[in-house]
Amino acid sequence: MTEPVVCLNPPMPKCRNPTTMPVKVYDNNGCCYTWKCNCQCQGWGDPHYRTFDGQKYIFLEDCTYTLVEEKINKYAFSVLVDNYYFYKDTPASFVRGITVNYNGNSANISLPAAKGRQTVINKVIFNGQVVAFPFAGKGFVITNHETQILVEIPAIGASVSFTGMMFTVDLPYSLFGNNTQGQCGTCNNARGDDCMRRSGVVEDASCCAVTAADWMVPDASKPHCRAKAPTGQKPCPSTTPTTRPYCTAETATICDIITSNRAFAGCAEATDLSEFFDSCVFDTCTVPTALEVGCASLQVAAEQCAALGFYVDWRSLTRGMCQYNCSSGLEYQPMRPKEQLSCDYSGATIQTSIVEEGCFCPKGMKMFNSQAQTCVVECGCMGPQGTPVMFGDSWQSDCKECVCDKASASVQCAPIKCPKNPEHSCKPWETQELVTIDKHPSCCPIYACVPRRDICLYKEEMYQIGQTWNKPGNNCTQFICTSINELAVMEEKTIVCKEFDITNCIKGTVTTDEYGCCKTCSIPKLACRIFELEATVSRPRCEPKNITLSTCEGTCASRTYFDMNTMNMASTCDCCKPEATEERTAVLDCKGVKTPIQYTYIKSCECKLCK
Repeated sequence: MTEPVVCLNPPMPKCRNPTTMPVKVYDNNGCCYTWKCNCQCQGWGDPHYRTFDGQKYIFLEDCTYTLVEEKINKYAFSVLVDNYYFYKDTPASFVRGITVNYNGNSANISLPAAKGRQTVINKVIFNGQVVAFPFAGKGFVITNHETQILVEIPAIGASVSFTGMMFTVDLPYSLFGNNTQGQCGTCNNARGDDCMRRSGVVEDASCCAVTAADWMVPDASKPHCRAKAPTGQKPCPSTTPTTRPYCTAETATICDIITSNRAFAGCAEATDLSEFFDSCVFDTCTVPTALEVGCASLQVAAEQCAALGFYVDWRSLTRGMCQYNCSSGLEYQPMRPKEQLSCDYSGATIQTSIVEEGCFCPKGMKMFNSQAQTCVVECGCMGPQGTPVMFGDSWQSDCKECVCDKASASVQCAPIKCPKNPEHSCKPWETQELVTIDKHPSCCPIYACVPRRDICLYKEEMYQIGQTWNKPGNNCTQFICTSINELAVMEEKTIVCKEFDITNCIKGTVTTDEYGCCKTCSIPKLACRIFELEATVSRPRCEPKNITLSTCEGTCASRTYFDMNTMNMASTCDCCKPEATEERTAVLDCKGVKTPIQYTYIKSCECKLCK
């Protein structure tokens, strides 16, 4: 028989980090518990850090650093912070981006890398790819809550948020207690080891800004940050650094809300808010051209007050400088206890008690879900593209008819019922095929008569591939049926004839080509014209010489007729004779003696009366 386990009544510790509360952490048997403080690390403004155990320091460098990583690797989890000098000639860095690594995957939340600070997060990159909200995959859940991006890893209870002005890392002590290191320190509710170098050497709290720089990681986008800093070489300051002097007039106005306005009065009696006033003044003095940098200090002060039960509507006191913008259909509500109505995945309305500021649905409406950030009057179902649909609504999706069923509070889908296809009587040059509509396949098969792919059709006459034919009434236009990509295509070809003069033909000798288009003479007349020929002139004891001679050749007119004057038959006949000539000389080489030879060259010919 197993003896019952006797559990002691453990004392409840006071958490050194004022934003965390003790939680029960059970032993391996799940029987006895102890009280532990969960792990929360924050950074805001210029930037001001508060470690898991509440140690505060200011860090002004502009590289990429390890905020938190495991001492003993269990979950391949780490968080990196990317600091950046947004303001010219100002020695103040601000957080530009946060990278969350888990189990070989990476999510990066970043601001535009531009001078002049922006606080609108412009993209989230997961494993090198820009992703849209909401995103879920590889153990990550990434959601957009208007002014902050939240990265959650449910399997290990981790959450990391980034607003553009501040970040928060929340980890459960049960999984990460005494097993963290980096700029956020060791989560063990003891500040003594929070300022530790990468080498493991622990320094005094006054050295936190130096040890924080020791956690730099290579960053290819920042040439001066590509190599890790040598550990343990930069000494700690001999005296505590002094803070900047208090600013006056306009710069200090926003910070005075913490100390001079009645909104924080009740909270100030319960806890010291001077650190937030100091960080606000530090930021607004460092960057006097961008007073909104003080908003982050006011927000952290308000969150700490809320943890103690004091709820401050501080944004309304900043005259729009720290405005919280909501999407259309949502409205801003300051941090206070409230009951939020939302829909669960079964379509039921659930009520959740929350204490936070943000964008909420107007009175009488409820949030469809946390990812869609859409307000509805009644819960329904998740429709196409993640949009809400009401009970009774129907739509088509993936060839199914879907309806938001109220009885089951779920989407019910069934295959679309297709009508019977009518019989088609296709023509000889057509075939019956399955067709598509608007380039998208129809859910129901629809058949139609379509032209055959293996024949060409011309004036309801079919021609096989390779056949040719003429255009009716025009023998000089020819068609040929060819194949392109296994499809019969009709090509048109126009025959161009050579110039033809029938007078140059002997009567009865005119013929046409095989297509009946172009005419030629089977026996053409030979017009009287000049012809050139090559000849060789030679003489005894002389070298032969090539010359060009010319002749008159061709057909001339001839006729026979009855002469009324002589009362006899008469004939006339023209001969092809020279019209113009010229004398030319060929000089022969006769053993060194130049011997000229004269000859006549015919320049042109004509038909003349034969004699």
